[in-house]
This record gives sequence, structure tokens and C-alpha cells, in this order.
Amino acid sequence: DFDIFFRAFKELAGDKFDDYCLRFLEVTVANGMRDTVEFLLEHRVNVNVRPKEAKYSKPPAFIACSNGYFRILELLTKRSELKFSFNTDNQKFTLLHEVCQNFALRNKENKNVNFQKCFDLIIKDTRCEINAEDDLGK
Repeated sequence: DFDIFFRAFKELAGDKFDDYCLRFLEVTVANGMRDTVEFLLEHRVNVNVRPKEAKYSKPPAFIACSNGYFRILELLTKRSELKFSFNTDNQKFTLLHEVCQNFALRNKENKNVNFQKCFDLIIKDTRCEINAEDDLGK
């Protein structure tokens, strides 16, 4: 049972548990593992923070958008603390820009990938600032 293994993992991880969970969330989002993402969200993993040794340059919701994983994005948008923008030292990104940027880049024959549904989730959410500019002023 996954829950038993997760509890054992928590005990072994000790003070690194939160960062390991962030890394686990990052990997599961990137690989489209909706059920595991849901499990991690139930354990209150922070959806806005990247792990210390992140593989990806953006938080989980942005990873979901760039891959068109609408079911995962739907889980993430249910979290009231989810931020729709992300800033680095020299760049600003929004979820709306992220999904639009990747909309035409990938066209997978995969029932779990749908950029239109990602776009619809974002645009309907009150946290979405339609006129927000990215770092390029777009």
C-alpha cells in the first residue's frame, strides 16, 4: 500500500521531508501522474515552492501547463494558495502565458493532454489576470 510506504519515507527523510516531497511533486507533475499528485496535495505539499535541487525552472502548475496536463492543473487550481505568476531574478511568468506559449508546440494524441482545457481552467479562475505582462511586456 502506497500510504504505508509514504509514512516510512516520511520517517526516514526526517528534516528533508518537505523538500523531498517538493521534488516528488515536481517529478509526478512532469510525468503526468495525476493520482500521485493528488495524494501529495492531500498531504499539504506547497504548490508554489520548488525543491532545492529542482530539475525544472518553474513551479508545478507551470510544468502542468507546459505539458497540457489539464487534470493535474485542475487539482492544483483547487488550492487557494496557488499563485498564477512566478518571478525569478530577471523573468516573470504567468500561467496564462505558459499555456499559450506551449499551446501550438505540442499536439500529443493523449487523453491526458489538452491545452485548450488548461487554457479554460486558467481563464475562468478569478486569480487569472488577463492583462498581466510577462518579462517581455507581452
